[in-house]
Amino acid sequence: MTEPILVAKKDAKEFFLLCNMANRHGVITGATGTGKTYTAFQIIWRLWKAKAKKRILFLAVSTNVFDESFSLPSIQAVVAKQEIKLLVSNPETEEITKWIE
Repeated sequence: MTEPILVAKKDAKEFFLLCNMANRHGVITGATGTGKTYTAFQIIWRLWKAKAKKRILFLAVSTNVFDESFSLPSIQAVVAKQEIKLLVSNPETEEITKWIE
């Protein structure tokens, strides 16, 4: 059995994800700027590293999320290692601006 994955910590409280309980669907919600994209990537990275999941994600993001989050080296490393395909769209024009393979 794989070890639980620490996904969040606040003060003395720790929150873990049990790999055997991870299913194919998930939603992370929160206000703008609270770290949803970063949290998702950390969970994905840790599930893959624990060999709990082989294929994880096809990701569609808006241009502003792409510009803010995907310049971070940690997120670039996960995208490259996982060979994640990205679809970047402009929510105002509803157009696809980038397709990254």
